[in-house]
Formats: sequence, C-alpha cells, structure tokens
Amino acid sequence: MISKLKFMMTALVATLLMQGCVAAIPLVVAVMDDGATVVADVPVSAEKLYEEALKSIDENPNVKIVSQDDEKRHATVERDDDQASLQAIPLAAGRTQMIIMTDIAGEDEEGNRKFALNIAKNICEKLGVRYEVVENP
Repeated sequence: MISKLKFMMTALVATLLMQGCVAAIPLVVAVMDDGATVVADVPVSAEKLYEEALKSIDENPNVKIVSQDDEKRHATVERDDDQASLQAIPLAAGRTQMIIMTDIAGEDEEGNRKFALNIAKNICEKLGVRYEVVENP
C-alpha cells in the first residue's frame, strides 16, 4: 500500500513537472485615488528578497534608491518625480510578504498601478518566482 502511494505521488510530481505546472504566487494590486499597493507572499527569505530587490532597482537606470533601512528591509525608490516604497517582511522560514506602495501626486491611477506592479514583477522575475496579477480583490 505504501509503495503504491509513493508511486502515485512520484507519478503526480513527474506529470506536473513535465507539464510545467508550477504554482504561481498572486501579486495582489489595489488602486486607490492617491496611489497603488502591490502585496505578495513570496516563497523566499526576507533577506534574499530585499537583496534581490535592491539589485533589481540598481540595474534599472530609470529608478534610483533614495533611502533604505537594511535592518527593517525597507527602501524608498524614485523614478523622475515619482516615489514608491518597498518592504520585505519575514513571515516564516523561506516566506516573505512583499509590499510595494506608490503615492504619486498628480499621477493617474493607471500610472501608480504600473509603477508599483513593474517593481513587483521585476523582483519576482529576478528571483525566478512565477506570479499572477490579481487586480483590486
């Protein structure tokens, strides 16, 4: 019985891997009048997420870091006159809540949404984490 169960589990895992079925994390996007927020539970440590986020931002010539608090894993970034904040909050071993918030005066809702979402997408791609965008839940 146990060997049959092991065989079935192995077959299921092999089938999922062959089909490319890897779970995608939701990037939850909430847009308000004065900004946008993207939240995701990412399956990596807070240290790794924060480190890769800073690298991703450093590699983008259009975005610069204007302040950072490594102890709190928090950074504020700027694109032209637009600002966004990023924070990596440890939830458990190997699991982190990523929060990206924009509060761009004069920017329309779509501009705020795109800025926050692009930061989140770049970080996930750099980490090799699959994601799915979930709008205004």
